[in-house]
Amino acid sequence: MTYFRTHYDEVLHWLMAGYAGFGGMYAIMLHARNFANAQTGNLMSMMEDLLGGNFFAVLTRLGALIIFSAGVIASFLLSKSPKRDMRKLVIAINAVSITSVALMPPEWDPIMTVYPMIFAASFQWGTFSSAQGYASATIFLSNNTKQSVLAWTQFVLTRDWEFFRKAILYTFTIVSFLSGCLVAGFSVKAHGAAGAFVGYIILAIAYGLVRLSDRFGGDEAARAVDRIAEVEAEERMPV
Repeated sequence: MTYFRTHYDEVLHWLMAGYAGFGGMYAIMLHARNFANAQTGNLMSMMEDLLGGNFFAVLTRLGALIIFSAGVIASFLLSKSPKRDMRKLVIAINAVSITSVALMPPEWDPIMTVYPMIFAASFQWGTFSSAQGYASATIFLSNNTKQSVLAWTQFVLTRDWEFFRKAILYTFTIVSFLSGCLVAGFSVKAHGAAGAFVGYIILAIAYGLVRLSDRFGGDEAARAVDRIAEVEAEERMPV
């Protein structure tokens, strides 16, 4: 259990990245290719709708932006309570959101039907946004890809094993996210909207890991790892 005590946050981070990939792919496949995890595509589509004069679509996409922002704000405010375990709350909100989306009538507006998942994704971002002292969002891949490429490049050039550990963290975050996408793809093809409930498996494993981390003092270990990472970062700063 020594490895688990100091690295459980990595494994949990990868699991939640896997679920984010699952939820994102589920939304894309069944909801007119609307990606619930980020707002770049949504805002670009909103501009397209504005140019096309589809003002109802503009409003629904503006609603998606408001919902995403609400998730960010809620996560920030709730995290201020030291006694609240945000990890468990994120897992619960994800379970409720994907359930509600799966049960919505398919004829409803595709962007509005993923509002719960949009909220859940932004809420998850506020909690699962780093691991082992490195900033890494679990809900999309742009920065993870950049950091992975840079870390592998730095490791090849310097043979510094700290860059290797960094590269592994970011690379496996990407692999986990894409694996979740594949699981969602197979689930939707096999079960349609009910494929959403396969995501419960990922969330259940993540919840079990959180409970196990509580049992073995995972919070203290994670804080210790973060402190070590901060010290090492300061030592690498130019004087």
